[in-house]
Order: sequence, then structure tokens, then C-alpha cells
Amino acid sequence: MNVSTRAGPGAAYNYEMEVLGYQVRKGLGRPGHEILDGVANEIDALFSQSAPSEAASISVKGGPRCGYFIEHGLDFLDTVKSYIRDQYPVRQSLKIVRLLRSQQGRVHMKRDQSISIIKVAPGRDLVTFRLSLPGSPLQGAVSNLVLREDELLFVLGSVTLEIEDPNDTAIIWVGYSSNPVGMDILNTDVLDFVLKGAHEV
Repeated sequence: MNVSTRAGPGAAYNYEMEVLGYQVRKGLGRPGHEILDGVANEIDALFSQSAPSEAASISVKGGPRCGYFIEHGLDFLDTVKSYIRDQYPVRQSLKIVRLLRSQQGRVHMKRDQSISIIKVAPGRDLVTFRLSLPGSPLQGAVSNLVLREDELLFVLGSVTLEIEDPNDTAIIWVGYSSNPVGMDILNTDVLDFVLKGAHEV
């Protein structure tokens, strides 16, 4: 299964997102060189840091240019609002993530009315994902997709995702939810870079 849509006006909450738990927005283009160069510099700084031997990934908080990069090409906040059905979403920390090895887990600390957004970093390798149905384990009926730099992956917080053999590439990640994370910060069934403070440099 693969669900994708071209960038266009608005992003109404749709049947595929509700049933499959994800959507890829395609054809978003690339921002200007100033944004791309700024993001590339932040990524290079992350790659210059040593990683703990046990870490599947390391991450650092992304700057404003990373925000412009991930939001480029569509009405970003209205899209987020439509997917989590809330007019005042709470944003979690925008991160640059260096993917070191395969891992799996849910994509957000909150299971309900939450979403994660993932974009491949500029100039980095494509990323392959396997995704469960919402609220289900990563077995049986799953979706497989390869994410490219001009695409944006929206995933509901109840979906379990596997990152397959990432080959030391990088992504930009940000989460949103209808309520603050609160005690859900203690959940450990999530991807390691989603855990607040885990393997940040």
C-alpha cells in the first residue's frame, strides 16, 4: 500500500489518512539556496559529532532554516490542523536527525490526536520506511515507501514505523499534538529520536 498526493490548495483530513495513518505530500519543490545552505551547515555540524556506540540515531534541535525547509511548498500549519483535527496544535521540538542504523517504534509520544512530519535532509540519501496500520503492531498489513527530498511524510502518532538500513543519512523531524505531551513523555515504545533528550548532542 502507498498513499500519496500532489501538493495543492488545502489538505482536508481524508479517508486514507484515517485508515492507513499516513500520507506523503509530493511535488513540493526545493526552497532557495540560502535555506538549503543553512540547513546543510547545521547537518554538517551534527555529522561532525561522535555518536554513542549503542545509538540508532543522534539528533540536535533544528534552527529557523530547518523550519522553513520542512514547511516549504504547502500551507503547512493548516495541513497539520486538518490531520489532528485541532485549531491550536502544540509543537514539539524540531530536530535534525542523523540515522545510523535500523530502528522501529511509534512516531510520537502521544498516541491520539498527534502527528509526526518527516523530510529527508537536503543532499542526503533516500530513506525507506515500513509503517503499521494505526494502533497495530508492525506485522501483517503494512505499507512500504521510499521518501525523497521533495516529499513530506505525515504520520499519525499511533503508527509504528520501521526505518530500514538508513546508511547514515539524515532527516528533519517535527511533531505536533492537540495537547502537551505531559506524562506521555515516559513512553518508551517510540523511535529513539522521538524520546525527549535521547541521544541529543
